[in-house]
Amino acid sequence: MMIGSITYPLYDLALVEKNDNFTLCKQLETNELLYVKNEYIQQNETGHFTAKTDVSCAQISVSKGDIVSVVDDSCTGYDLIKKEGLEGCVPKDILLELNMREIKNKRNITIFN
Repeated sequence: MMIGSITYPLYDLALVEKNDNFTLCKQLETNELLYVKNEYIQQNETGHFTAKTDVSCAQISVSKGDIVSVVDDSCTGYDLIKKEGLEGCVPKDILLELNMREIKNKRNITIFN
């Protein structure tokens, strides 16, 4: 189950298990286990791992007719979206049928499949 988020200043991470799209990380300040999208993890100059920015570690379910905003579509395999005030990841194929111009302009979009 993918829930939670990383917010400043609690960026320090210990990598537990790396997978294709997400890495299971322990947030050092809270000891919480979170699945962090790989693109949001960086290794700093001292060799320690940190989150690049505030980020949701949740997955969101969407249904046909839902209106969502695309927050980040640059990650592999998943898009970061906002739905009803909550941020989370959805598999990219969920949004494939959408007008690419709307996605690139970060407009609100409706889920069609």
